[in-house]
Amino acid sequence: MANAKQRSRNRRRPIRQDDLFQIKYVTDAVLSPQGNLTAYTLAETQGKGEDEQQTLSLWLTSTDSTSKPRRLTHGRHNNYHPRFSPDGSELLFLSTRTGVPQIHALPLSGGDAEQLTDLPQGAGPFELAPDGRTFAFSALTRPPAEKDANQHMRIDRFWYRFDPLGDYLTNTEQSVYVMKRGGKARSVGGSPGIILSACFSPDSKALAIVTTGLRKHRIFQ
Repeated sequence: MANAKQRSRNRRRPIRQDDLFQIKYVTDAVLSPQGNLTAYTLAETQGKGEDEQQTLSLWLTSTDSTSKPRRLTHGRHNNYHPRFSPDGSELLFLSTRTGVPQIHALPLSGGDAEQLTDLPQGAGPFELAPDGRTFAFSALTRPPAEKDANQHMRIDRFWYRFDPLGDYLTNTEQSVYVMKRGGKARSVGGSPGIILSACFSPDSKALAIVTTGLRKHRIFQ
């Protein structure tokens, strides 16, 4: 027994930077309207060497632990931000499978995901309205501009470290878009900074939005 404990101690070592990339973790878990299912995003590292990259996939599991988690999306593109439809029959999510992030809808009874948005600049985090047909999402007001290799920037905010938009330093103006299923997205207002979240009123007629500008948060309706 003493030798086994010694061998265990000998195998221990301080955590290294590479170890962090091998950790799998769950984010953005949401309950179905009926409360019997949970959808979540799993972040993990795939590939080796120059092909190594972090990917986001969607999983589904029961809340009573009667079934094993089921993977809903595959591939090396990212699928994230799951949201159940009000009746629980579909899972809406963001996916980079067509290049930039777009909103998709996946029927949980089986079948392929349907792409709902096609903005050239891509779509950001979204929320469904209680009516089940309307959703609001954030997006850049225009596609990212071409970068100039000689362009210099003055960095005065820490958000650039996360680079949440992929082009945050040169193009921070976002707009809130509202869209009905099968229709066209229309802008209902913009903000210099990142639009963090949105929430519909119970009658689906009003929208509250949380945004962050250069240094502070604000809420407007």
